[in-house]
Amino acid sequence: MNYLQFKRGDTYHLSVTLTDDEGQAIDISGYDISSQVRTPTGELISTLTTTLTDPTNGVFTLEDTETEDWPVGCQFQDIEYTGTGGTITSTETFKVDVKEDITR
Repeated sequence: MNYLQFKRGDTYHLSVTLTDDEGQAIDISGYDISSQVRTPTGELISTLTTTLTDPTNGVFTLEDTETEDWPVGCQFQDIEYTGTGGTITSTETFKVDVKEDITR
């Protein structure tokens, strides 16, 4: 399982490029993409805002600007894609290691 490190209180910003098994970008025009961050017990921390920044090249961002109340420690996230034909696919779950912010 992969993980990201993140400081609570900062803007959570993740830029993603969706590719196929050969590394070629997938056109995500018309896709519905959603992602949530949850505690190990399943409590919702954040439903992230998705922005398709370059859909023909598979590029999008996930963001939350209000993270000051995120709990410190290991949290969990995945990304769910709903294709234009209605097929739903989720990524592997990955860890988000939330660290305490020192400068506030």
